[in-house]
Amino acid sequence: MIGALEIALRCTSVVPEKRPSMVEVVRGLQSLESHQTSVQNFQDSNEEHSLPV
Repeated sequence: MIGALEIALRCTSVVPEKRPSMVEVVRGLQSLESHQTSVQNFQDSNEEHSLPV
């Protein structure tokens, strides 16, 4: 969620030249989504291999 907020803040820059293009916004959000999916898959696989306590 922090990554999405960082992208949103860049979009509201007072200086228009510092604002990302829509392509950059979409790529950034897709990157966040794929990273989140990777983290979730890693956590799920670790839970499957953990020993019961």
